Amino acid sequence: MNARATFAMVRIRFGDEPSAGLMALALLGFANALKPNGSQAAAVAATIVVAGVAIAVGTTLRRASIARTTELRLFAAPLYGKEVARAQALVPCAISLALPLVLLLAYRPGAPLGPNAIAGLALGLVAATLVALGGTLRVGRNRAIYVAAALALGCTIALTALVLGRNGLLVGLLVAVVVAYAALRAFGETLARFDPID
Repeated sequence: MNARATFAMVRIRFGDEPSAGLMALALLGFANALKPNGSQAAAVAATIVVAGVAIAVGTTLRRASIARTTELRLFAAPLYGKEVARAQALVPCAISLALPLVLLLAYRPGAPLGPNAIAGLALGLVAATLVALGGTLRVGRNRAIYVAAALALGCTIALTALVLGRNGLLVGLLVAVVVAYAALRAFGETLARFDPID
């Protein structure tokens, strides 16, 4: 029953996710194939990282996504709060990973973002998306705090891997695992207390 309910939630949410955000992330990935030289390469890499995190966070917190997170029929599913949180997180995380996937497919030696940086970006995007997902249940200033935290954490994790290479990737992995676990757990606890009727 739990697996069927989870699959149904994922199918519903995936059908509502914007193609614009997915396309923007995918198109951004091709910027890595431009192979600029010198300082331009660093600027392109940093731009891809920051823009990718911003698009992922914005896609997660768009109005329709917020409405989908709090939709009444999702709370009627035979799932606990933590299971609803995992089901709700699958689609936004999958969409955010479109950028690293395109970066890998379009990668050529000498591109601004190498394999370690792409892996670090993937970690940063997932962490940022999960933090931003918690903001869908907040309003006003509290949501703004989640947005700022998601942007800061996602960019920091990705840029650490970009600047420090393999060592930065290991640090980013540690930070991303801790942040992702804490964010998903907090989202599940908030969902368990959330009353969609209010």
